[in-house]
Amino acid sequence: MQKFLKRLSIAVYVLGCAVIVFLILYSFFGSQTIINPNHMLPTSYREAAAFWLGFGTLPMLAAAQMLLIFALNYPDCGKEHIRLITNIPTFICLLYIPIYGQLTMSGLI
Repeated sequence: MQKFLKRLSIAVYVLGCAVIVFLILYSFFGSQTIINPNHMLPTSYREAAAFWLGFGTLPMLAAAQMLLIFALNYPDCGKEHIRLITNIPTFICLLYIPIYGQLTMSGLI
């Protein structure tokens, strides 16, 4: 059971990191096509990718903690830098929304 949880936590973490990279690239280089022009607040695919990054912050935090507990045996390893390294994708999700907002407000994206 422990081996299964270890593999599952690694798979979820790697999948989450891949989704973060895809959404960041799509929010910078994606299309400006409006998804549904009949909505009250029409959004483009770029903006939707940025919103999904914001929504993905908590699941990515959970995946990073699951990786620390099951795969890396964090309470036993005693190294604080491992916690920081595994939480980098979470920090990226958390900081990307204000950065994206500033870039769009200034007209750079």
